[in-house]
Amino acid sequence: MTSPGHPVTAPLRISGVAKHFASTVALDGVSLELPAGQVSALIGENGAGKSTLIKILTGAYAADAGSLEWRGAPLVLHGPHDARAAGIAVLHQDPQLVDALDGIENLFMGRRDFGGRGGLVSRRALLARARDLLARYDLEVPLETLVRDMAPAERTLLGLVRCLIDPPALLILDEPTASLTAAETARLAGAIATVRRQGAAVLFVSHRLDEVLSMADRIVVMRNGRVVATREARGQTHDGLIALMSGTAVEAAPPPMGTAATSIAQAPACRLAVERLETRDQRVRQASLRVMAGEVVGLYGLAGAGRTELLEAIYGARALAAGTVAVDGRPMTPPTPSASLGAGVCLIPEDRKRHALMLRRSLLENLSLSRLRGFARCGFVDARRERAAGAEAVAAHAIRAAGLTQPVGELSGGNQQKAVFARAIGTGPGVLLCDEPTQAVDVLTRRAIHALIRGHAAAGGAALVVTSDLDELVGLVDRVLVMREGRIVRSFDRAPLVAGDILQACFVPSPAAAEALE
Repeated sequence: MTSPGHPVTAPLRISGVAKHFASTVALDGVSLELPAGQVSALIGENGAGKSTLIKILTGAYAADAGSLEWRGAPLVLHGPHDARAAGIAVLHQDPQLVDALDGIENLFMGRRDFGGRGGLVSRRALLARARDLLARYDLEVPLETLVRDMAPAERTLLGLVRCLIDPPALLILDEPTASLTAAETARLAGAIATVRRQGAAVLFVSHRLDEVLSMADRIVVMRNGRVVATREARGQTHDGLIALMSGTAVEAAPPPMGTAATSIAQAPACRLAVERLETRDQRVRQASLRVMAGEVVGLYGLAGAGRTELLEAIYGARALAAGTVAVDGRPMTPPTPSASLGAGVCLIPEDRKRHALMLRRSLLENLSLSRLRGFARCGFVDARRERAAGAEAVAAHAIRAAGLTQPVGELSGGNQQKAVFARAIGTGPGVLLCDEPTQAVDVLTRRAIHALIRGHAAAGGAALVVTSDLDELVGLVDRVLVMREGRIVRSFDRAPLVAGDILQACFVPSPAAAEALE
């Protein structure tokens, strides 16, 4: 499938690249080549190391070990600027655009070729240049529309066009079709084919195996930070690729949810009931679920499936277009963060540093944030009661700190996460919404968090847990709901939970598999 006229060479050779984050091994001796004139698909389950590898190839991260070779010469990247100068362009899953600027301004932002003379900007010249580029790659983007008014697909295609202003030698596409319709995906495939014919190497990251099999010349499979297989795309199957990604043979998929969902609906002591929830941005579509007292339910899905968005919608941190949320039989109309806290629902967000902690404030202030009214007397906080509660939380959760006055940002990641959980548990929640609760923590802290979640459920609470770690998911939860493109598409309600089956459910079934399920 190599383009005629472009010999297959390796413009980029990756040798023994490793990357660690504290005790976490993100990449473990990755070696591969990206030939010119070919589309190499990079696949793997969540946490396989794909995103870390992309960040090293684009200069966002520095490797701890290993080397890069570009067109036969060593390549050292001190930052994204060096990667761009070498001809490496990347379209991120979330295009890095400025909402307040229009398409033309975003395309040429940061460049010096303004289309005019004497350093003056000629908008007419830039518009003509951009239209020529769109025509060359058969793409459609509203160039004079503000980015904030564009649809997600239009923003994605605008980001692609920005990558193509200077013909790249290596084009990296990270989940480019997540927001595209079938017609837009076909246009993207055409643009990729054009880039390939120009002799560039293309690295295509996608969870959609149909697209991988149709667009790629070769497929690179990653698992646990390593490249475990490189295959020619021709002749590969969905099940074969999933088996390579999961490391296990794929068993027959269970039937779609039906009987199990009915029995759950009839069960008593429902702590959380979500009916046909849909967000305004369509990241969540018609999602319904129930979590019973004593249950830990897992939410699993690939990047962009809508797991985080569903937790935020339940909690009231994302605007709803339709649907209802009820806690212990009492509806929240509509759900808001304050109403959720009052009803006994607590969210553990994925990004603790941005959304859960005040890093410059003390450990005590962070522990007390959600409970200040409980320490108040006559409108003033009783400092003695607050300190006593803080000390009790530190002891109960084994938080290692120099003292309650230490800024929480100085604590290790594991101790920061313990502080987040300590504050949540201190509010006495009935329902815990946990988004990647053990992300970037050590093994002992992970075990402590698992014990805390299970203990919460054993005491009559309920937990809805999002994690990208399939092994963790299978070992922690009672049942699993799989999301795909904003919808809950499958329920695994019976033990044993099999990681390969869960992973398979994340992908759109092939036509033959779909017929077999009918």
